[in-house]
Amino acid sequence: MSKTDDLLRNIAVACLRKANHDPHQALEEFIEEVRDAGGLMCALADAVGGTEELALEYLERVARDIRV
Repeated sequence: MSKTDDLLRNIAVACLRKANHDPHQALEEFIEEVRDAGGLMCALADAVGGTEELALEYLERVARDIRV
């Protein structure tokens, strides 16, 4: 995993924990955090296609991983 992937995942995990592991509640904060982190939005676009729907799918994958 690259440093960018690790950073995206760490942001996702933090947002999911704040939202009690609910990807729908975490989505807005996750996207805002990624936008504020300069350059990460491009990495998110590469990782998930850049749309809100795909960002939600990314959060859902991470949520499944951290519940296990």
